Amino acid sequence: MIYYTEKIDGLTPTFRDAVEVFIPKWLDSLLPHYQVAKEYKVDILFLANVIGTEGKHFEHDGYYYYYQNSSSGMSILSLDGLGHYSLVNWRECMAEMYPDFGSDPDPYSGKFCELNQNSMRFSPYVERHMNKKPEYSDLSDKVNAYFKQLTGDNKVGFSLSGTSMLYFNQRAKNHIDYYYGLW
Repeated sequence: MIYYTEKIDGLTPTFRDAVEVFIPKWLDSLLPHYQVAKEYKVDILFLANVIGTEGKHFEHDGYYYYYQNSSSGMSILSLDGLGHYSLVNWRECMAEMYPDFGSDPDPYSGKFCELNQNSMRFSPYVERHMNKKPEYSDLSDKVNAYFKQLTGDNKVGFSLSGTSMLYFNQRAKNHIDYYYGLW
């Protein structure tokens, strides 16, 4: 078994246990989107709902997608936010799986929901600009390895963040790294 949070200090036991169950289920739920991206031979699959006007909108197996070519020549697929909304980012999906984690019971009580209580310690591991640094990379490296194993595709890469991305070639990885100032 992969322990995703073993190197993250300060998480509550409830949150830590939930993350361990959640991550593999979340990654499994992304497989249909991965398969569409492979079918369309895109460079990047952006796991976010995008409202765009200059690309192609289409439906595939009940999901709505938006396909575009960026100014840098990258082909990018994302979920279509134009009249549709799909839960794909880790925070939304975790809040759906664990509804009690997602909202503060009373904003004036001084008590915080499980997600907010743990977010300061958890955020560097799930935000792209931080999790590429060695001290925060353990979780993202494990997510990337699990997704490769899940798909049987050693060429796919998983860039973990609030709006995660899959990349399908080195050029796309370089583009993501450059865009987020990781060079």
